[in-house]
Amino acid sequence: MDKVRLFDGISQESVGEMMACFAAVQRSYAADATVLSYSEHLGSIGVVLSGEISVESLDAEGNITILETVGHDGVFGEMFSLPVEPLSYTATAKTPCEVLFIGFDHVVRHCERACDHHNRLVNNLFRISAEKAQSLSKRISLLSQRSMRQKLTLYLEYLSAEKHSARFELPMPLSELAGYLSVDRSAMMRELGRMRADGLIQSSGRRFELLDGFVLRD
Repeated sequence: MDKVRLFDGISQESVGEMMACFAAVQRSYAADATVLSYSEHLGSIGVVLSGEISVESLDAEGNITILETVGHDGVFGEMFSLPVEPLSYTATAKTPCEVLFIGFDHVVRHCERACDHHNRLVNNLFRISAEKAQSLSKRISLLSQRSMRQKLTLYLEYLSAEKHSARFELPMPLSELAGYLSVDRSAMMRELGRMRADGLIQSSGRRFELLDGFVLRD
């Protein structure tokens, strides 16, 4: 469980005790396997120990939207989703992965022994939840932009600020970026071409550089 934020400040011995107390289960998944289909109940907290999963929503017309990609140390589950009817949510393995499942009720239920490490785990969970909420807020801001260029520009601005550099690499392939922004891939590629022609960006595959003329505009 090394370098898993959910267990920050908790000794390996205490983690082992909690895993037994919480009846935690560790499972392995092949690429493209369904890891979790979200229900309306707060069931499990999933912790990615290795590999990557993709959290996606499916609407009534069969359209799939990628909500986020979760890698090592990331968490997912019903408590981190935004329940919107009639959408359904699924976590799918992008690569072979190992996932630890902890029952939500076990985590939030009052511990009779008032264990310090249990309280620490709950505090870590709240911190991670706050980070997830911030990420969701950014996503909503992206999707609320009126034009393709505004969506792309704001997304690239977020990445640049996160990396503290005008040069960075996208965390996902361009095909997945189109799904993340809920835009047509071909139209997105054409808009990126226009942004290069306008002297706003340079790009090669997933590598981008924001140029001096980079501004948010229609």
